[in-house]
Amino acid sequence: MAIEECGLYLASWEHLYLVTNGIPAGLPNQLFSRQPWALILFEHIYCDKNGLRGEEHAAEVMGWSNSKLFSDLASTKYDCIIKPLEVRHSLPTDRVARDFARANQGTSVDDVLALNYQPYDEQLFAQTRQDLLKPFLETHKLVLYDWQFSRLNDPLPVALKDSAVDVLNVAMRETPLSPDIFAELPANLGALFRELQEFEREPLRDLRSGRVTQEDYLKLLYENVRKHREVDAFLVPFIKKNLPRILELRNRFLKRDGGTTVRKYLAAYDRPAPAEELADLQAELDGKLAYCFKPLMSEYGPAVARITKSLATLDPIVHKATVALEVKDEIGTIGRLLREHVAYFRGDWRRPGSRGKTA
Repeated sequence: MAIEECGLYLASWEHLYLVTNGIPAGLPNQLFSRQPWALILFEHIYCDKNGLRGEEHAAEVMGWSNSKLFSDLASTKYDCIIKPLEVRHSLPTDRVARDFARANQGTSVDDVLALNYQPYDEQLFAQTRQDLLKPFLETHKLVLYDWQFSRLNDPLPVALKDSAVDVLNVAMRETPLSPDIFAELPANLGALFRELQEFEREPLRDLRSGRVTQEDYLKLLYENVRKHREVDAFLVPFIKKNLPRILELRNRFLKRDGGTTVRKYLAAYDRPAPAEELADLQAELDGKLAYCFKPLMSEYGPAVARITKSLATLDPIVHKATVALEVKDEIGTIGRLLREHVAYFRGDWRRPGSRGKTA
C-alpha cells in the first residue's frame, strides 16, 4: 500500500518486535475520548497490522466497544479510514536491539525482560519504541500518535491542534466518540473500573513486555467479562450517537479539500516555512474547518430520495403508519441540514482569523 505523506500513525506496541516471538496487540484507545477531531483532520490514518489484529481479537473475546470501533473504522463499511500496514519490515530492529543491549551493560531485550523489573519495562515501552519508529516515520513524513509518549511530547504542532479544537469545539465540545473511562464514568462505574484496572495492572505490564501472549491475557480478563461489559454498556450509546456526526464533519472537511490543506500545513511546518506562509495556511485551515458546519448540497439528495421512495410505496391501509414515520424522520433530517445552513450564514461558527473570539 502506498503511504501518503503527512498522515497520522497510531502507535501500537512496536517495541515487541524486539522480543522473541513478540507481536503488538493494541492501539491507543485514548484517541476516541481525547482527540476525536483527528478523525476529521487527517485524511489518512495508519497503524500496524498486528496492532489492529489485537484490537479485533479483543473485540471478539471481550466485546470492548473501542476495540470494535477500531475494527469498524478499518473496514470498508467506513471506507477504511484506518489503514493497517506491514510495519515490522520497515523498522531497524537489529540496530535498536544492539543499542538497547549497549545501554544495559550488554544484556539483551529478552534477558532484561526476564528480570521482570518495571524500570526496564518502562524504558522499552517508551523511549525504545520511539527509537524504533523514528526512521519509518521520518521516511514517510508521518505524524506519530503514541499516547504513552504524547503525555510528555505533544505529537502535533500546537497551532494545528489548536485549529481543530478552536473551530470544532464551538459545536462539538470536541464531541468524544466515547467518554474518557479514566475520568468521566459515573461514580459507581468508576469504582468498578478502578477495581478492574487493579486486577489487570501486572498482567497488562506482562502483555506489553511480551512475557505473556494476548491470548493468555484475555483469558485472564475474561473472568471479569460481565464487569467489563457493565462499563462498556455506558460507552456504547455515546459511540452510536457521536460517530455519525464525526463522520459527517469528516466528509464535509475532505470534500472541501481540507485534507490537502492539512498536508500542506504539516509540510510547511516541517521545512520550517516562513511565519507568513504558516499564518496563511492557518487561515485556510480555519476556513476549511469552519466549513464542516455548512452542509454539502449532496447531503440533501438521499433524504429527498428516501421521502419520494416512501411516498411511492404508500399503501393507505397497510403501510400508512410506517411510511408516515419514515417521511417524518427524513423531513427531520432535511430540517436539521437547513438549520445548519442558516446558522453557518448567520456567522454562528468561527471564521478564519477569528481565533479566540466568536464570529
